[in-house]
Amino acid sequence: MRIFNKWRRLTDHVPGVRKWRKGEAGQATVEFALITPALILILVAIVQFGIMLSQYITVTDSARIGAQALALGRGLSNPCDPAVTAAINAGSSINLTSSNITPSFATSTDFCGEQTSTGPACTSPYVYKTTCNANGNEGYGDEATVTVQKVYGLNILGFHITSVNLSASASDAVQ
Repeated sequence: MRIFNKWRRLTDHVPGVRKWRKGEAGQATVEFALITPALILILVAIVQFGIMLSQYITVTDSARIGAQALALGRGLSNPCDPAVTAAINAGSSINLTSSNITPSFATSTDFCGEQTSTGPACTSPYVYKTTCNANGNEGYGDEATVTVQKVYGLNILGFHITSVNLSASASDAVQ
């Protein structure tokens, strides 16, 4: 202890040593090291939210394009086929498949999937089928609707947090 006090008295007059001994040098570095993981987590969460929002916009756009194609397909033996194809093409950046897309008409005589026991296949459960809708009974002004659903897995730093169901529906009048 005596040697330490002697060394302390000797170094007190040296510029900067006293400040180094009693100062807070390195405190900012420690605080930065403690807060950096939280900042990185927040940044990654913001990026993931942006990706999810981008996919939702693509889902919405696919539904709109599919509804337009379905409404313009009047007179075709199966207007559902071009509607689903248009929606898949619009959603190619997020890998949409025909199982993500549900085309339907307001009239019960036309449908775009397999007939269920309770009515048109456009109600749940739905199975898209290209050989349906041979009726061609849709009339001007009937409502053509396309619903697109896509599940987005929210992952942060490789950990799966939750799955979010992105869903959009668009309607257009048959022309």
